[in-house]
Amino acid sequence: MKSSLQNIQLPAFVLVDLYKESIVVQDNQQAAQEKKQDVDEIPKGKWFLGDNKKQITIIVHDTEAVFLNDNTYTFLSSILAACKLNVGDVAIINFAKTRVTLNTIINELKPNYLLVFGPTIVNIELPFSITQYQIKQLDNCNYLTAVSLETMQGNTQNAKEEKGKLWKYLQQFFQLK
Repeated sequence: MKSSLQNIQLPAFVLVDLYKESIVVQDNQQAAQEKKQDVDEIPKGKWFLGDNKKQITIIVHDTEAVFLNDNTYTFLSSILAACKLNVGDVAIINFAKTRVTLNTIINELKPNYLLVFGPTIVNIELPFSITQYQIKQLDNCNYLTAVSLETMQGNTQNAKEEKGKLWKYLQQFFQLK
């Protein structure tokens, strides 16, 4: 009888996290071409974390992780749980690693809700201006922006205030009671 361990298939995002450093040596020209990826193109492979079951897109900015580092992932999971959601309900895009246009996000993920954490609000080129903790609607999509998830972590007074603001607006955003 063959061992069932020989047939294990890991999801791509797990493999990427396991091999943070490249395991394939590229010449400089090939690497430069890959860095010049047109932002209008849809990235190859899974370019977001989650299953997008409820058409909720979350945009974060983490330069160190493929999607989110462990602490931030745990923190975001607790926020989602408070909203009666989980990672399977959303699509998380790390804008520091996956540069896609808002048009691509809307066409591919079809979000009803778009939640942006951190400084990426300027980079996704929304067709309107929006300040932090403001809810706007455009074309059947509700938009909400907030400070970075890292800013809200911890027990500092500032972190507590930011978490309080976020919760207030998430209740409105998702119509929670």
